[in-house]
Amino acid sequence: MYILFKAPTGSCRVHGVRTEVMPDGVSETKCEASIEFAPLSKDSKVKAVVHLHAIADEDDATAAFVHDIESTLNPICMELDSRGKCIGISDHDELCKRWDDRLSLLRANYEGGWVEKELQLLTDRVHNKGLLLNMMKRYYVFSEWMEADWSGIEFTKGKGYREHEETALGVPLLFSQECSIEDNEEGMLLHIHGNSDLKKNEVQLDKISLLNEAQPENIISIEQHCIVKTTGITEIPQSIHSLYTIKGREQILKDIEISLTFQ
Repeated sequence: MYILFKAPTGSCRVHGVRTEVMPDGVSETKCEASIEFAPLSKDSKVKAVVHLHAIADEDDATAAFVHDIESTLNPICMELDSRGKCIGISDHDELCKRWDDRLSLLRANYEGGWVEKELQLLTDRVHNKGLLLNMMKRYYVFSEWMEADWSGIEFTKGKGYREHEETALGVPLLFSQECSIEDNEEGMLLHIHGNSDLKKNEVQLDKISLLNEAQPENIISIEQHCIVKTTGITEIPQSIHSLYTIKGREQILKDIEISLTFQ
């Protein structure tokens, strides 16, 4: 049995929180995404018109810069397949023109070497469809939802198993996942318990950026726990909660917790 998650329709608002917990501190980022879905005429595909808004501390020196970047990029249009998985960038020429038209103003309004570095990095990504697509896929709002591809899990008596790539650490890592479905009065809970086989991920591990003294060679295992709350066979979930635990030889190097709520 497969869960028949379909490509979304209508619109939704997603509130996301990504928290990193390390032995020496905690960092947190918040984001809201407003998304409108429109059917495309070909192959049951769907166009997702995405407006992203990072919630930053008003005292943060970079808050105004981030706001202006968002205002320039929004909306970013993505193309979804019949199961709701992101497969392409739509209206790319319009996005490139909008970015190029406003780039000189962004350079004039902000100073510093870091500004030019960030603008050049974003320019490279905006103009390269592949890089832009990967950036959106790996953004935590979409990595835990559209890229999760729950339709690909085959269940027998409420339990299933698969191998699936997750990108919460910034690069695709292969996880072996045990999955189960739980029905309750409010709907359905999908549980996913995963573990990364580091032997299958040696190349990607070199690209993982861990803080302070932690290096990829210190990683012993990466565990995943995810709960998806939904009202049965649905298009858009009610909430998603994911926890990735990066373990070293004698300690937990980092916990990455991602919570998404949908309205």
